[in-house]
Amino acid sequence: MGSDTSVSSRQDRLTGSHIDGHRAGRTATEAALSSRQEALLAGLNCYYSNGRGAVERPHCQRVGVVAFSGIVLCAMCDAMRSAVGRTNVPRKVPGDELSALVEDARALALAEQRLDKAARRARAAGASWGQLGDAMGITRQAAQQRFRGVDPTEDRRDP
Repeated sequence: MGSDTSVSSRQDRLTGSHIDGHRAGRTATEAALSSRQEALLAGLNCYYSNGRGAVERPHCQRVGVVAFSGIVLCAMCDAMRSAVGRTNVPRKVPGDELSALVEDARALALAEQRLDKAARRARAAGASWGQLGDAMGITRQAAQQRFRGVDPTEDRRDP
């Protein structure tokens, strides 16, 4: 299990939240979470976290890893819960794993955006398909197929 800081910082990066509960500003190249990803992450929040950075318990890690009926708890809140609910059988929740997967998918989307821009700039500078392929560790044909629609004269801006 990760430390309190790593889980909290992962949740902050995913939700764009800060400890005061305000969303961080997004840059033009930052990949936003899809509505499906936001819904998934909302269901993984610890019962003692509102999902926007604020927590009712200072030790709360915010990402749920275990559920008792309809209540999802992070590892710390589960360890500190009272003996009252100890007879309930816990159900594992893949909160850490799914949060990491969403974060990695978001990083992949950002990397693909940067790769597209870099290929466009390289083609505009006169790089051949073979040079693009060599730079990426793929064949020239693969580079040409992947970036077929890249017009080196077009300087697209982020939406």
